Amino acid sequence: MEKLKATTAADVLALFPHILGFEPRESFGLMTLQGPALGASLRIDIPTDDISPTDLAQTLTSHLLADVN
Repeated sequence: MEKLKATTAADVLALFPHILGFEPRESFGLMTLQGPALGASLRIDIPTDDISPTDLAQTLTSHLLADVN
């Protein structure tokens, strides 16, 4: 696996398309950190249906909190 180094928030944001393998559009992108290492990377399309912002936030948070490697 290729090791990449990011030292700033801008570096991490710039890596996101590389990590996903494509440049997301009209999406939310979330990442976790495990100490100095990148943990889970999550991308979801911006919902177009009637999901409430609270429900969306709870769903995304539950996925991110499940990253306990």
